[in-house]
Amino acid sequence: MNTGAARYNTGEDCFVSLPPVLYGACWLESLDYTFGGPGIPVQLTISHDARVYIGIDTSIQQRPEPMNGFSDTKTFIYTDSKTCHVFRVFTKRFAAGDTLIPGIYTFDTRFIIAATPASNIEPAYDLKVTTSYKAINASASPGITKETINGKPAMVFKNTTDTLQWYIHTGVADTYSLTIRYANPLQQTVTARLQLIDENEHLLNEQIVQLSPSPPGKWNYLNSSTGTTINAGSYRLRLISQDADGLAIDGLDVQ
Repeated sequence: MNTGAARYNTGEDCFVSLPPVLYGACWLESLDYTFGGPGIPVQLTISHDARVYIGIDTSIQQRPEPMNGFSDTKTFIYTDSKTCHVFRVFTKRFAAGDTLIPGIYTFDTRFIIAATPASNIEPAYDLKVTTSYKAINASASPGITKETINGKPAMVFKNTTDTLQWYIHTGVADTYSLTIRYANPLQQTVTARLQLIDENEHLLNEQIVQLSPSPPGKWNYLNSSTGTTINAGSYRLRLISQDADGLAIDGLDVQ
């Protein structure tokens, strides 16, 4: 798959814009559908572990029910037919030997099917939207105080076990990066626990994090991740002090 490639064997309706992940992907080129019948249901057997992508014309309000297990990538394919068509891209990982029956038809021009080899490489976080959460809007235990640090409002830990908790939301199943902006005015590295909890109170991930001293008037960044793929939904991220008295938190970025 590449920009300039035609969707049909007649050379019509070329791709003009693709999500970065689809460049070089395998995809299904359609026959000249003008002479086709009503079509037959698409049924594919996956020969190797793969990530399958299905583009759905944005004129379709509801995706086929068999695709309910697919995640919305929040990206789009654009084609240059007589009137530009836009396809929202959904994805799901399949293992070798799996059967894909997405509930669409071979002659239905409102869908695009593509696939790439499955990979265990960490997602390219810089291709995803970043959502920022300010510390002053997070839930804080009574010992934490709101102060102005480095010219910005921040939440400052005062006691061991002080807890700062953000409510975060994700729109697609994936592994997310977590970046916390902080200032540590102490001369030594401090320690805290980072916990990810779902809506059913399940602890999905917990890690001990080290926050090194920051230069006077400057912010440092703690880079972490959810540690596992999480579904679209709402979660809580807790930062719990172990010996972080005096640590100031400005905000959290989720990508």
